[in-house]
Amino acid sequence: MFIFRLLSFIVFIILFLSSIFLESIYGHILFAILSIFMAYFAIYEFLNVLSKLNKSSYINITPFIGVLIIISIMSSGNSFEPFPALLPVFAVICWVALLFAKDKKDSLEKILNSSAALLLIVIPLCFLAVIYNQNKYLLLFLVLVTKTGDTAAYVVGMLSNKILPGGNHKIFPSISPKKSWEGTMGGLFFSIIVSVGLGLSLNLFDSSQIYILIIAGIILFIGGFAGDLAESSFKRACGTKDSGNIIPGMGGALDVLDSLILNAPLFYYFCVMIK
Repeated sequence: MFIFRLLSFIVFIILFLSSIFLESIYGHILFAILSIFMAYFAIYEFLNVLSKLNKSSYINITPFIGVLIIISIMSSGNSFEPFPALLPVFAVICWVALLFAKDKKDSLEKILNSSAALLLIVIPLCFLAVIYNQNKYLLLFLVLVTKTGDTAAYVVGMLSNKILPGGNHKIFPSISPKKSWEGTMGGLFFSIIVSVGLGLSLNLFDSSQIYILIIAGIILFIGGFAGDLAESSFKRACGTKDSGNIIPGMGGALDVLDSLILNAPLFYYFCVMIK
């Protein structure tokens, strides 16, 4: 299990870093492919997990609509302009589907659940696309600081559980049994360290205002932590452990993106506020 997780992690890191550092059009194409892949399966997995509660949806159509929105955002430059334009189209499709459906109640449930997937999954992913279009090194900063916090919290929590007498101190054992206060503090510390170091080396913010980087590290850790817990709560409510198995050793696309779902809009508006 660990070897598959490690190999998947290495492959994803190579692909993601290539999409950032390749200066030609190939970097953008690679990022588009990654975005389409992750968006499609994240939406599909969300609706599939909902089905565990007998909640029906347009599970075969909705992911394609989500991918279309992501593609339109990526091709638009650095704005959200296509998103409002596509919403009326989706609304018309939903009303027409309801109008001609034989089972109106079933169709209405499918429309509401599919709309929830687009609202909760696609909108945050659109922020990732816009951040990439505006400054791909800001996206690198967002992903590395967020994932550093995740990884450090896991490692520190695991080690503290073995070292401390009686184990570490759990935060929400009913939602995420492995999360501990010790791991959380470790993750927060390393998030701040990476935020400051990466921010200064990439010259993303005013180097004379290091407090901005410290605040960014804190915000991204808290947002990632909350996103991870929210997805764990969602899966637990639906009675499943992993959102999927599309990525060997790592679970589903939604499991990989969970800590970025809250952080993408949080970081976008953080950057807007400090400009």
